[in-house]
Amino acid sequence: SLGNIQRVEVVRGPSSSLYGSEALAAVVNLITKQPTAPLDFTIRTRYGTNNTLDVNSQLETRQGNLGTSIFVERNSSDGYDLTPQTESKTMPRSTNYSVNPKVTYDVSDRTKLAVSARYVTQSLSNIATVLVGTSNVNFDDRSKLLDWSVAPSVTHRLSSALKFEGKVYAAHYNTESKLTYQIDGSTFDQSTFNQTYSKVEGQLDASLSSSFLTTLGGGSIYETVFADRISGDERAASSYFAFGQQEWIPVEELDFIGSFRFDGHAEYATRFSPKVSALVKPW
Repeated sequence: SLGNIQRVEVVRGPSSSLYGSEALAAVVNLITKQPTAPLDFTIRTRYGTNNTLDVNSQLETRQGNLGTSIFVERNSSDGYDLTPQTESKTMPRSTNYSVNPKVTYDVSDRTKLAVSARYVTQSLSNIATVLVGTSNVNFDDRSKLLDWSVAPSVTHRLSSALKFEGKVYAAHYNTESKLTYQIDGSTFDQSTFNQTYSKVEGQLDASLSSSFLTTLGGGSIYETVFADRISGDERAASSYFAFGQQEWIPVEELDFIGSFRFDGHAEYATRFSPKVSALVKPW
């Protein structure tokens, strides 16, 4: 939800050593708001074309070392239609609910704990036209989505030059879709998709000087997928990874980076990926 975003950071260029194979071109980091005010409450609403209505509110408190916040949003729209000659809409009618709580606790000046969570539901409704035999039949097209995740983390500064961060991320994603006859409401077709994802990761950052920046880390991932379109209905996979990066900035105009990543996967071959890059700014 954009209403809960504090800032967006973009790291241009390949960063796959630290973030994996999906970061070949860049990394976009969406950072949600941190509870910093002693007591703050915000409510916003927006209304627009196609009966689009968005209402969201956020409550945050900060008392001593403990900070809490909760963000709630409801978004709905009647959708729109770019092909009025057909029964179905281009974008279906939708209703979304989002809840995003967060808790932070400063154990000491060096150790910080945080837990954030996300709970999202979505319902879509449309009319689908399907060729049954030799005739086009209109069906009620309904689908539901449930998406939740929880992410605890700990950050500990070992010294002025060393920092460790540990993260756990668990998520569940579920969709259900159904086509029913408009005449009697009986089911013509339905499908289900369930995915669970869990990730444990640790990272050590060392700033030995302003010119030498070192990063080391590793973790593991386990995920399952259940869907009626998969042979056998269910699949599971596990993987593990380790990474390291050394950055050297001898002068302001030069920046050298050497890095590596090791990935092991239950279904694919292991892979070691080294990388060397340089940035030169003559002017």
